[in-house]
Amino acid sequence: MNTRLDLLIFACAAVACGGTTRAPAHGGGAARPNTALTATRPGAADGAMGAQAGCRDWAVDDAGGVQWELDDDEDGIRNFVGTVPNSDFVAFRGVGAIDAPIAKVAMVLIDTSKHDQWVPHFGGMRVVRHVSKTEKIIYRHVTTPPIISDRDFVAKVGIRKDPVAGHLMVEFRSVVDPLAPEIEGRVRGTLHTSGYRMWPIDGGARTMVVFTIHADPKGSVPAWIVNLFQGGYARKNINNIRRRTTKADAHEHLEIKKSFAAYKTICKSDQLVR
Repeated sequence: MNTRLDLLIFACAAVACGGTTRAPAHGGGAARPNTALTATRPGAADGAMGAQAGCRDWAVDDAGGVQWELDDDEDGIRNFVGTVPNSDFVAFRGVGAIDAPIAKVAMVLIDTSKHDQWVPHFGGMRVVRHVSKTEKIIYRHVTTPPIISDRDFVAKVGIRKDPVAGHLMVEFRSVVDPLAPEIEGRVRGTLHTSGYRMWPIDGGARTMVVFTIHADPKGSVPAWIVNLFQGGYARKNINNIRRRTTKADAHEHLEIKKSFAAYKTICKSDQLVR
C-alpha cells in the first residue's frame, strides 16, 4: 500500500441510522483552513496559553457558534451533542483516548483497504480525484436498512497539522464534483464540516482523539429521527478505532511517526481534555 500523505480518507463518514436510539441534546462542528502536515508550530514550547489565543478546550470548542452539551460519559469516551446554528440536524462529538501511538491511529484512518473492518455501514468508497498531496475528493457509499434508501456522500478530505496547537487534523466536508454524479437509488447526503483532531499523550504511547461529525442525510426521514438514531455514533466510531489498532496488521504511518517524534504539548488547554 502507498502510504504517502495523499492517501487520505473519508474516515467514518456521515451515516443514516448510524448509532444507537439514545436521544441526543444538541451538536455541531467548525471549519479551519488547510495547511501542510509539516507546518511548524509557533509559540513557546512550554505551552503558555497567553501567547496562543488559538488554544481552547477542544472538547467544547464553540467555533462556528455551536453550543456543546455533554450527553453521556461511557467507556472512557465523552459523547457531546450540540445545537448548530441554522440547522435542524445536531452534530456529535466523541472525545476519548486510544491506547496506541498517533501514527498507528492515523494509519487506521488512512488505510482505506481495511475500512470495511471497522467503519459502520460501509458500502464502499473510491477516490474521485486528487486535489493536492494532502487533499482528495472521495466518494463514499453508506448502506442502510432495507426500508430506507442507501446514502452516499462526495467529500473533500484533507490532512494537516494545526499550526497553533500542533495537533494532527483530518477534515472532511461535502463538495459537488462532476466526476461523482448522483446514482439512481441512492440519496446524496451532505456532510458539513467534520473530522478528527488528535495529539499524542502519555509520552506518545497513547492518542487523544476528538471526533466531530455534522451531517444531513437528506431524503424524507425527519430530522428528529436522524438525530435520535445517530446519537451514539461518535462513541461507536472511537471504540471501533480502538479495536482496529489492536489488530496484528495495524501498523504505524512512518511519515506521521517522524513528524510527531519530537512532539511537545503547546496548549495547556490540552490537559482539560480527558
